[in-house]
Amino acid sequence: MSPDSLRNPFHISQLNQESPAHLMNTHLPPAEAQALTEALGEEEPSKSEPQQDLPPTSDISMSGEEKKEVEKESYWTREQYIEWAESFGKDEDWVDGTFEFQKNGTTVVNGELNLRNTEVKQLPIGLMEVKGDLNVSENPSFKLNGYPKKVGGNFVCYATNLFSFHGMPEIK
Repeated sequence: MSPDSLRNPFHISQLNQESPAHLMNTHLPPAEAQALTEALGEEEPSKSEPQQDLPPTSDISMSGEEKKEVEKESYWTREQYIEWAESFGKDEDWVDGTFEFQKNGTTVVNGELNLRNTEVKQLPIGLMEVKGDLNVSENPSFKLNGYPKKVGGNFVCYATNLFSFHGMPEIK
C-alpha cells in the first residue's frame, strides 16, 4: 500500500496553495505563461479575495414571516390543471367539472377523484380537499407531494411505488 493511498483527499496540501500565476510560471515555458496571463487579462498574479467574517452578533436566521414567504408555494393555475389533465387524456371540460376553483387559488373536488391507471405523477399543487374517494392506483411513477391536504373518503393507492407516508393527505 502506498503512503499516498491513505492521504485525505479533502486536505489542502502545501503544493496546491500557490497562486495560479505561480503555477503557470512553474509549469509552462515563460513565453506561454506570459501569453496565458495576457489572454486572461491578468497583469499581476491572481490573489483570492479575503473572506469577510460576519460579526458574531449578526443574526442570519429567517424570521417567522420570512419562513412563511419562502415556504409558500405557488398554487397551480387553471391552465396548469388543464395541461396536467391533458397529459393523461382528460380535457378542459373535465377540469371544470371536477375541480372547484376557490378565490384564494386553491381547489376542492366535491366528489371522488379517480386517477387510476392514468400515469399521473403527482396531484396539483393547491388541491386542498377531495370530499369523496381518491384513487391513484396503478400509477407506478406517482409521488405524494402534500396535496390534497384532506380526503373525505378512501385514499386508494395500490400498485404505486409509494414507500413513505410523507406527504400523505389527512383522511377524515
